[in-house]
Amino acid sequence: MALDFEQTRRNAERFLKQGRVQAALEEYQRLAEETPRDLPLLNLVGDLLSRVGRHRDAAAYYERIAEEYAQSGFFLKAIAILKKVLRNEPGRADVLLRVGDLYLRQKLPGEARSYLLQAGERFVAARAFPRAYEVYLKLVEAEPGDPLHRLRLAETLAAGGDGAGASASLVAVAESARSAGRPAEAEKIFRRALELVPGGTEALAGFAHCLAAQGKASEAAALLGRALESRREVGLVVALLSIEEQAGRDDEVLRVLTGPFADGIPDDAFERVVRSFVERRKSEAAWSALDPLVARWTHEAPDRLARLLDRLARVEPDGHLPALQRLHDLQRGRADGMGVARTLEALERAYRARSMDEEAARVVERLREIAPAARTAPRPAATGEARDAAAARPVPGSGPATAAEEASGPADAATAPIPAGIETPAIPHGPADDEVVAGRLTQAEIFEKYGLYEQAIEQLREVTRRFPGLASAQQRLAGLLRARGDGPALRDALVGLAIAYRASGEHDRARGIADEAARAWPLDPGTRALLERLSLLEIEGRAAPESPEAPPAPTEKATVSAPGASAGAPAPAVPRRATPSPARPGEDEIVIDLEEESAVHPEAVPAPESAAPTPPAPDDLEEIAFYLDQGMVEDARHRIVVLRTRGIGGAALDALEARAAVTAAPSTEEDVLVETVDRAAVGSETILDDEALASLSEALGASAEVTATAPVVFEEQSVEAVFELFKQHVNQQIGREDYRTHYDLGIAYKEMSLLDDAVAEFETASRAPELFRDACSMIAMCYREKGEVREAARWYRQALDAPGDDEEALRGLRFDLAEVLDQCGDTQAALDLFRSIDREDPSYREVGQRISEIENRGH
Repeated sequence: MALDFEQTRRNAERFLKQGRVQAALEEYQRLAEETPRDLPLLNLVGDLLSRVGRHRDAAAYYERIAEEYAQSGFFLKAIAILKKVLRNEPGRADVLLRVGDLYLRQKLPGEARSYLLQAGERFVAARAFPRAYEVYLKLVEAEPGDPLHRLRLAETLAAGGDGAGASASLVAVAESARSAGRPAEAEKIFRRALELVPGGTEALAGFAHCLAAQGKASEAAALLGRALESRREVGLVVALLSIEEQAGRDDEVLRVLTGPFADGIPDDAFERVVRSFVERRKSEAAWSALDPLVARWTHEAPDRLARLLDRLARVEPDGHLPALQRLHDLQRGRADGMGVARTLEALERAYRARSMDEEAARVVERLREIAPAARTAPRPAATGEARDAAAARPVPGSGPATAAEEASGPADAATAPIPAGIETPAIPHGPADDEVVAGRLTQAEIFEKYGLYEQAIEQLREVTRRFPGLASAQQRLAGLLRARGDGPALRDALVGLAIAYRASGEHDRARGIADEAARAWPLDPGTRALLERLSLLEIEGRAAPESPEAPPAPTEKATVSAPGASAGAPAPAVPRRATPSPARPGEDEIVIDLEEESAVHPEAVPAPESAAPTPPAPDDLEEIAFYLDQGMVEDARHRIVVLRTRGIGGAALDALEARAAVTAAPSTEEDVLVETVDRAAVGSETILDDEALASLSEALGASAEVTATAPVVFEEQSVEAVFELFKQHVNQQIGREDYRTHYDLGIAYKEMSLLDDAVAEFETASRAPELFRDACSMIAMCYREKGEVREAARWYRQALDAPGDDEEALRGLRFDLAEVLDQCGDTQAALDLFRSIDREDPSYREVGQRISEIENRGH
């Protein structure tokens, strides 16, 4: 019999209104089976399944929807739907990987990073190393400059049994760290590579270099020497030679260069050593050691010797005489007429450049004998300009001569460029920066709300220090300082705001703010001079010029800006991130703190009608609207905050913000289960804790500079400091008997995952009889989230023992207690509670399914 769609839908809606969720769900599932491409219907079924706690069944529907969206190119919608899966099951590695991959398909590696890191950790914990390798390879390809991704990839290879591949990857990361001047960190990574492949040439050589860089040259040389006793690896020889050079041990350098490993040493190493000795006027010592090798190679490797001597002949601009002389002897012994002629020509130029005219004359005579056509008459001794010209000619085979151009002299101070940090102050770039700004601004709002103005100002200053070009943060900081009447601080904040506006192309607005800064508190001469150079203040009675239609490009970066310097070029319309260079000691400098940024209230400084914010991209609006449609209000609000910090606004974004403000979360009466993804875990970088990967954290422990930037809101220290101040203020402002406020604070702390603080607030609130049951229930939930299920059971029992006859609330507490008892292993007590609930209301949540699961386990 064909399904009556309308009747089935009406039945489902009626059941839902009656609170018979299971019956409504069955009707909707029948409809979904008949219309598998009806995405709104599939979404509704998924939401209902989530509501009754059947998260895995709900995920199947959500994933079908996400697949449809992804195949149609609606990646943002697919991501939003998959996030609903993660709310219910935050540990789903396959879903985390899909979300990360969808972000990568949108060219958003910063957004993808946190999800992929979580997925990789989950796969490693499950020992699914091929899947973990897939994840970390995606990260390496998306962010090739992040060494942490390569380390994770290497450790995954190692855990999966590919020691050679892991070692090679680790060596590449270690070399990057060593090149960046972090030998201690590189040493640890090289050591790990050697654990995987003992005696690996590249790892051993790099390890020795790191030891030498830390003042352990003797230890490094001994290490390589022992390795060379068993095998003659060119890489080890070159590394030993380089270490001895850096240590300044000339005798050891020459011993390695001419010893038993000489045949494998490349020509560039010989050239480097000889050049060093020549520069230090120790050429004779070098050739005294090299001559036995020259004699041996003359018979055993004449071609190699000829190439080497020809190369060494060029270590001096005029030609290196010892090498030329030995090359001439070699070529004459081999009867190489043409080679002899070229070498004699080079020798003549080398002698004349050194005013060795008699030697040059003898060379000319020799040239006449072997090549009469080469010379028709002897040349006079080269002197003056002729000698200089002769000296400038290249050695044969060396190519055309090159000469460096002389500097044109110091630039005129009047045209000194404006520092790059003033021309283009830093602004947030990428999701990680946006997270930092959004977090600081949120904390500033909290502090301001509770009257902690100093702490709010400090949060804003932290933002403006890092991102001085973020006008919204500068504006909000100035607004707080205006209210406090702090003239000097307000002046400095307004100067920063004026420069930020100028960098973004709002010249009129910048001039108005600069004028306000001058009125707020007297400007020091250096700051006034800078503002005059930027055309933001009146110059010597002359009004500042109108905004230029096409401002000239700034000149090269200057490190300091001294008072009295002339006006520089206006900033370009589009700001670029730049960090001001520190001033040199002893120089006068304009000290303006422009390296931080904070969020600003747009209303703090009214914008002129002509200054319109940047409109959001259609994809951004679509993403926020879809979040709101799905009831994901917090995601929508967070995205709006991020866009605001980027200076993006407009009527469309305002409308969505207003909608988010009035959109209510699912009510407790509807019993909708909402479990959010662990933001701290998803947003921060994770360290793989599998036994096979334990060395990764050790390898990274020494350096904070290599740490990947993950999209976290605060640093850990900032979180602790911020909330400690917040809690102190709350304790001062509210009384111990204000139990409702303590209860509300407990809710807030729980939402921020501050579970211990939440428990403390709920315990205080439980002293009020009217709040006792709710407080006990919330404490139980906190312990349940912490994994302390026995403590959770104790508090659920206290809630059940409280006075009151709300049968629905009691039934919910009994159900929750049964779940906890089942987790504790007390399955019989859990089964008894579930059966009692089933007798009262068989449709309550999923009680029948729970009973079946326990009975199937043997009870």
